[in-house]
Amino acid sequence: MAKYPEYPIPQYPLAVAQRHKTIVTSFDGGKEQRRRKSVFPCYDVTLAYNALKPSDIDALWSFYREMGGAFREFFFFTSFTESHEGLFVGIGDGATTIFDLPGIVDGTVTVYVDGLPGAYTLLTGGGAEGADRVEFASAPGENAILSCDLTGLHRIRCRFAEDEMTKELFMVRIYRTGLELRGLAG
Repeated sequence: MAKYPEYPIPQYPLAVAQRHKTIVTSFDGGKEQRRRKSVFPCYDVTLAYNALKPSDIDALWSFYREMGGAFREFFFFTSFTESHEGLFVGIGDGATTIFDLPGIVDGTVTVYVDGLPGAYTLLTGGGAEGADRVEFASAPGENAILSCDLTGLHRIRCRFAEDEMTKELFMVRIYRTGLELRGLAG
């Protein structure tokens, strides 16, 4: 899978929003019933840049075109080390022992199997687009939910939010309103 360009570095702080899937049913009398469709949120990112060289704008525009607007998905890595909690790692199948972490660890990491800390070894690099990996001594059971807390760079699976943009509109988004990336599950 492709990786969003590391350079130029977007303006800090990044606007990263969690998006949950909740079904809300309203009843007469003002009561509500809510049901969560997903335990793990998706992360939407809005990127803004300060003054860029024409070659930097061309590189970002070229990446947008290569992704076909909103068609192809890619990984975006946050630019700065931060603490992240409750990130989705994967689902056990009873056979797989190595899983990609959703980022690059630059501090501590705790990996959970069905909400309980698991026994694992951290593998630096080697994952999708350079992400770190985790290896379990024995494969997590079938349908076991793997999650983690980590300090480092968060890897977000996403796509461009807009499918149709001119280069001029793309530049306006970069400098004024921000370039929006729509987070995807997984």
